[in-house]
Amino acid sequence: MRTLLLFGVIASLAACTQQEAKQDADAVNQQLAEDANYVASETKDNAGLVGDNVSKQTSRVADNVRDSVKKTNRKVRDWWLTPLPPEPENKPVASSYCYRVLQDILCYRQAMPGWEHRLAGYQGTGAEPPAPAMMRPLPQTTIDPRKTADNRIANSKPIFVNLPPEEKKKENNEEKLDVDPANENLPNPIFSPQL
Repeated sequence: MRTLLLFGVIASLAACTQQEAKQDADAVNQQLAEDANYVASETKDNAGLVGDNVSKQTSRVADNVRDSVKKTNRKVRDWWLTPLPPEPENKPVASSYCYRVLQDILCYRQAMPGWEHRLAGYQGTGAEPPAPAMMRPLPQTTIDPRKTADNRIANSKPIFVNLPPEEKKKENNEEKLDVDPANENLPNPIFSPQL
């Protein structure tokens, strides 16, 4: 029973799909016939002229192409014939020479002689390059033989003419304690008044 029911459903579906395919084919044929009639038919335009639709659409496309070509030609001609803007004139730049000074850079209108090793940069329309930094030899010191350590000791003279007198002893038997300022007991700062 089940199998009979299943075969019946499949047969009805097959019949439905064949009917739908036939309806689709009829609809396509009908649309083609309408399009062919539209192309072959003549219509009146706004001016009252009679013409077929194909020639009308073709002339519209041709007019659009012609107009866009003319617009493009006009734009190209304007672009080609338009003179270029003048080149900007180079303004003269004042000359300046910049040198490192400590942690800063200072600039001067002219090159500073002797500061070639401090040069950070220079600019200017008529600025000549500064002289290259040259190394200078340190001045040579000559050692005077009279000032060597051995000669200084040999040629030294005593400062005192006579020996200083001996220190006198105190005659007072009372012993006074002299306070040495280096070893003086200072008051505790915790107890000092606050100002």
